[in-house]
Amino acid sequence: MSTKPNKKKWSWKIQSRPEPPPPGEVFPMAPMKRAAFWTLLAISALALVAILNIGPKVAHGWLIGHVVDGLLFVAVLVPLWSAFSNHQLRAVLAKWQLHIDGDFFHPKVSYSNLKLDGACVVDLVSKPSVGPGFSFFAVCPPGYASGWFWRPCKGRVLVLLTERRAAVHIPTRLGYDLLFSPANPSAFLDALRKKAAEAASANVA
Repeated sequence: MSTKPNKKKWSWKIQSRPEPPPPGEVFPMAPMKRAAFWTLLAISALALVAILNIGPKVAHGWLIGHVVDGLLFVAVLVPLWSAFSNHQLRAVLAKWQLHIDGDFFHPKVSYSNLKLDGACVVDLVSKPSVGPGFSFFAVCPPGYASGWFWRPCKGRVLVLLTERRAAVHIPTRLGYDLLFSPANPSAFLDALRKKAAEAASANVA
C-alpha cells in the first residue's frame, strides 16, 4: 500500500542558510511577530510602487530624479533585509566580548565595558518609560525595532527588539546602552554574568 509523503507546512521565514555564528554560546533572539514581518514587506512594496509610479512624476531634472529613485530604492531594500534577517538575529557570548548579530547593526562590546550591576530584564509594555525613546537611525515598524534611539535625559541606546514584554537592558561604559530581546532573557543574563566573571578572572591571572 502506497503512502503519500507528508506535505511541509508553508513557513513565512526564508529557508536560506544562516551564516555561522562566531565561537561562543549562542542565544537566538525572540522570533519577530508575524505582524511586524508583514508590515516590513508592506513598506517595501509601497516603496517599490513609488519607484514605478511616483518617482518619475516627482523628479524634475537628472540629478533630482536620481536622488529620489535612490532614496526610494533604499526604502525598498531596508525593510526587506530586516524582515528576512529575522532567523539570524542572535547574541553570542564569545571569550572576551558580547556579540549581537542584528539586521544592520553588529555591536561587539567587551565584558569589561558592560555595567552588569545595572543589567536587568524589563517589560516595555507595562513600563514604556524604560523603552528605547526616539529613533534617529533605526528601522522601527510596529512590533520591531533595530538601530539607534535617543532617550531624553538617558542618552543613546542601541536597540534590537522583537519582543517587548521581556527585553534585556544593559548599560555600558561606551556612552550608550544596549536593549535587545533574547528568546530566554533570564538564562541569557545568567550566562552573561558567568562569562564576564570568567573573562575577568582570566585577565587577573
